[in-house]
Amino acid sequence: MHLHKHSRRAGGSVHVAADLARAQASAGRSTDRPVRVMQGFYFGPDLPPANPFTQLLVESMPPEVSCLSFSWRRAVLGGYDVFHAHWPEYMLRADSVPRRLAKCLLTVVALTRMRLTRTPVVRTLHNADPHEPGGWAERRLLAVMDRATSTVIVMAGDVPARFAHARVVRIPHGHYRTWFPATDTAAEPGRIACVGLLKAYKGVDTLLEAFAGLDDPDARLTVAGAPNDRTVAAAVVEAARHDERIEARLQFLPDQQLADVVRRAQVLAFPYAYLRNSGAVLLALSLDRPALLPAGPVADDLVAEFGEQWCTTFDPPLASADLARALAWSARPRAAEVDMSGREWADIGRRHAEVYRARER
Repeated sequence: MHLHKHSRRAGGSVHVAADLARAQASAGRSTDRPVRVMQGFYFGPDLPPANPFTQLLVESMPPEVSCLSFSWRRAVLGGYDVFHAHWPEYMLRADSVPRRLAKCLLTVVALTRMRLTRTPVVRTLHNADPHEPGGWAERRLLAVMDRATSTVIVMAGDVPARFAHARVVRIPHGHYRTWFPATDTAAEPGRIACVGLLKAYKGVDTLLEAFAGLDDPDARLTVAGAPNDRTVAAAVVEAARHDERIEARLQFLPDQQLADVVRRAQVLAFPYAYLRNSGAVLLALSLDRPALLPAGPVADDLVAEFGEQWCTTFDPPLASADLARALAWSARPRAAEVDMSGREWADIGRRHAEVYRARER
């Protein structure tokens, strides 16, 4: 769940100047109570998660950590010991200029409060940079937040130079095994799938072109997910209109439908030009489906962790020959399940707790 999914809940004016001293006084805490961590996203019983990662992370925390949902009032005036940022660009984005200006002001005040109260800022680096760049004010404030970050949690890949001042901790992305119920849906021979929010950077146009050149009448392609780019959506619709082998499901899919799309596939294709960290890859592997990944350091690590029977790579851009090779490779016999022992949420929660405890002292 990204912060922007429920951005309307963050509106309203907040009177802060007279209360900063009180907030600073509340920063100290007894060591016999849980460390209070304000996560950089909204969650709660009335807010179904748009991203399973957020709920799984919160539920993984041991008793010594109390996770708090993000709110602007809490960020500026509330009691918390650590702020954990995830997708900070969504703290600043809104559907109108006045709301964007208000969020920029609130971010300045919140960061000032954190500096005055010496509240540590932890950042999970889901992406090295926002996939969709923002404006000048957003870039400046994100740079300020980067400098305020004391610990960076890295799931995969290298750490950008702008975080040279911060402590770096590597904690992998957890699996989705417990999120999706087991079913008896079998893989359909010859079916390739591409799932997830369809954005321009993900290379869906390259996948469509490569599949069009695949001389295999038994091959099938499913493109599933909500598009946030009209050009991508139009390309998928046009390709499906001209090629009956292509199935287009351009909408948000409930969990069960998404799992069925993944499990029907013989192989999941990720036609990105560059892979840093992808929840969709972990989704495919969590549901025991092999993945075709763009070559690079992150893909190499995934091959080393899960084995060549579950992950294979191509040199971008994706070509028809890569899809043909992936279909032949994924048809080979393999183990029934992917070994996810290195991605257990209990261990991930414990390691997060160690980060929070270390930074609050």
